[in-house]
Amino acid sequence: MNIRTILVGAFVVVIAFIGASALLNLLWPATTPLQQGRPALVAVPPLQPLTGTSTVLAPAAIALGAIRELTGRATFRLYGL
Repeated sequence: MNIRTILVGAFVVVIAFIGASALLNLLWPATTPLQQGRPALVAVPPLQPLTGTSTVLAPAAIALGAIRELTGRATFRLYGL
């Protein structure tokens, strides 16, 4: 790329930014009419605190050998094997 191409590209970007800014200023409404149509804000009472219980799910790693041993013991106890 030569310097002329870079300068033309930068000029196009600057002109596009200036044009977009000017167009937004012309088409966008001023801030004062927006304030006139808004309702007055009223104070709201605070919300009631929550009284329920929470449940937390957390990942856990349990060895298969420990599961096998506990189920084996429970089987002997339940079925008398």
